[in-house]
Amino acid sequence: MFDREEVRLLKSILRVLEDIDRNLNHHYVVHVTQENSMAIGNIQAGTSGSFLAVLDDNGSAIALPSDSTFVWTASDASVTITPSSDSTTAVVAVPAGDAGTSITVTATVTVNGTAYAGSVTVALTPIPQVFTVVVTQTA
Repeated sequence: MFDREEVRLLKSILRVLEDIDRNLNHHYVVHVTQENSMAIGNIQAGTSGSFLAVLDDNGSAIALPSDSTFVWTASDASVTITPSSDSTTAVVAVPAGDAGTSITVTATVTVNGTAYAGSVTVALTPIPQVFTVVVTQTA
């Protein structure tokens, strides 16, 4: 059948082919998280939240390819999104009158012609109403 040298060479070729396959078959995933640990899970109307996007390749965080940037979107059209210069973070400002109950923030990046996206949903909390009772003397 095969002698030892042929088997050794076949195993060596198999290892090289497995390495090539691993390098060619990237398994990209985008993770989006809210950055401010004091307010994770919600944003109060009239304030903003900071978000971070990370591109993973086969389970390990990697730098964005030089020709790629994250594009940030939100499920609420009334918010303002300001991405950082490197696009890995974004500040999402929620207007004071926003009556929504939650918002989904998404970061999308295109690598080698394929789009990858990650999202996080956070609660929107209304601005607390403060009532004041004014008592005045009338007579």
